[in-house]
Amino acid sequence: MKKVSVIGLWHLGLVNTVGFAKKGYQINAIEFDEEKIRKLKEKSLPLYEPGLDELFKEGLDSGKITLSSKPESVKDSDFIVIAYDSPVNEKDEVDVTPVKNAAKLVSPFLGKETPLVITSQIPLGTSEKIEAEIKKLNPKWKSGVVYVPENLRLGKAIEIFLKPDMLVIGANIELATKSALKLYRSFKTEKFVMSLRSAEMVKHSLNTFLATAITFGNEMANLADRLGADAVAVGKALKADSRIGRAPILPGLGFSGGTLARDVEQLKKFAKELKYKGSLLNSITEINEGTFDEVILKLEKITGGLNGKKIGILGLTYKPGTSTMRRSRRKAPSSPISARCAARTSAR
Repeated sequence: MKKVSVIGLWHLGLVNTVGFAKKGYQINAIEFDEEKIRKLKEKSLPLYEPGLDELFKEGLDSGKITLSSKPESVKDSDFIVIAYDSPVNEKDEVDVTPVKNAAKLVSPFLGKETPLVITSQIPLGTSEKIEAEIKKLNPKWKSGVVYVPENLRLGKAIEIFLKPDMLVIGANIELATKSALKLYRSFKTEKFVMSLRSAEMVKHSLNTFLATAITFGNEMANLADRLGADAVAVGKALKADSRIGRAPILPGLGFSGGTLARDVEQLKKFAKELKYKGSLLNSITEINEGTFDEVILKLEKITGGLNGKKIGILGLTYKPGTSTMRRSRRKAPSSPISARCAARTSAR
C-alpha cells in the first residue's frame, strides 16, 4: 500500500488526510505541534466539516491513519503533501511561513524521487522558491515541488475532494509530474498539467473570478433595488443562462472568509509591482466593502431609522455547513455609514 504523508492538520490537511485514506492510501498525518497531535489522538477535531469526524475516527481505528509530530516520519513516504490553511492577516495578505517551514523541516528526509506536493494557498512564485531551497538543503533530491491548488468548499469539502471538477497539476520537473499523476490516478476527472507558475495563477484567477461574479451580482442588485426591479428574480434569470450557470451572482453580503479576498489582494499587489493599473481588481474590493453599507441603508429605509432598534442576526459563520468564523467582520468599518451603525450598536 502506497504511503502519503500529509502535513498540516486543520481543515485542508484533515480533508486531504481522510480523502486519501478513502482512496486506499496509508496516511501519515503530521502536525509539528505536539499538543495538537495529542488532541487529534483523542479524536478531538479542531473544526466541523460534514463527514470529517466520522471518517477521521474510522481511519484512526483501522490503522489507515497514523499521527506524528516528527518531520523524520516522512522518510518512507511515497508522496508528501503540505496542506496548511495559510493564515491571512487583516489586510488579506497571506502568510506562507508554515508552508516554507514544513518544507525545510522535511527536506533532509525526502526520498530521491519523492515529490513534494503543495496544495496550500500560496502566492505565485512561492513553489519555485521552495523547490530551489530544498535542492540546496538536499542535493540528492531529484524530484521537485508539485503545486495542486485546492478548490474545496466548506460544507462540501470531502465530496469535492473525492470528486473534483478538475485537477490542476503544476510542476517544472517531469519526474515530479509523473509521480503526482500516479498520486491522483484514481481521481476520475480531467487533469490539467502545467508549470508551477501557471498552476499558482490558476488558483489566483479562479478565486478572483468568483469574487468578481459575487461583486457583479451585488452591483446589479443595488441598481435593481433603486430602479424598482426584483434583484433576486433578475439573478435567477441570469443563472438560467448556460453561459453563466453556476456563477455566484445572486445578491448577498459579498464575499468573506479571507479566501477570495486573499487572491484579489495578491493580484492587486502583483499589478502594482508591474505598474499595471488593475482597475477591475480595485473595483472588486470597493464594491464588496460597499455591500455592508447597502444593508444598513435598506434597514434604515424599512425601519425609518435605526436609533433605539434591536436587530437580530441569524447565522454567524460565513456560510452554512461549517463552524469557522475566520475573517468575520470584527473591527469597526471605515465607511461613514457602517461606522455610524457600529457606533449605535456598540452602545447596546
